[in-house]
Amino acid sequence: MKGITRTLLVLAVSALLGLFWSTDGRTIKRTGDNSNWCCEVEPTSSSSNFTSIEIHQFTKVIWEVKVGPIHQCADGEDTTVGPIGVYCQGMVNVSRTVITYQQVPVVKPVIQQGVCPTEHLVCCEGYVKHQDQCLKSSAIDSLQALIDAGLIG
Repeated sequence: MKGITRTLLVLAVSALLGLFWSTDGRTIKRTGDNSNWCCEVEPTSSSSNFTSIEIHQFTKVIWEVKVGPIHQCADGEDTTVGPIGVYCQGMVNVSRTVITYQQVPVVKPVIQQGVCPTEHLVCCEGYVKHQDQCLKSSAIDSLQALIDAGLIG
């Protein structure tokens, strides 16, 4: 009887490990996905807005009127008399470029596609819900065998 129980235990544990875990000789890693869970309604997309702060660069051109260089007067120009004699000095438009940075709030949409409400999650075909887990039917049989053998409670 002990040989049958031991064999049953080894088979059940290896079946369970094969369903949930894989080993590489040193560590145990979880494998798999959520394909055992299904949604009993068509999942809907939901959207919301997310506001972030971004730094934007702006280029600004500043125009100024400044006194130009002294030069020989041309016909029609206003002359100025000074310590160095008669001369002309006109006004010139001068531009300069200034780069500034500003913090700008940017609103971005966030879309979650195919979100199933928790209350509509069910086990997919071929799976049975056991203690809030969707397990393969064969895993339930292995668990039941361990429980019947008194090895787990």
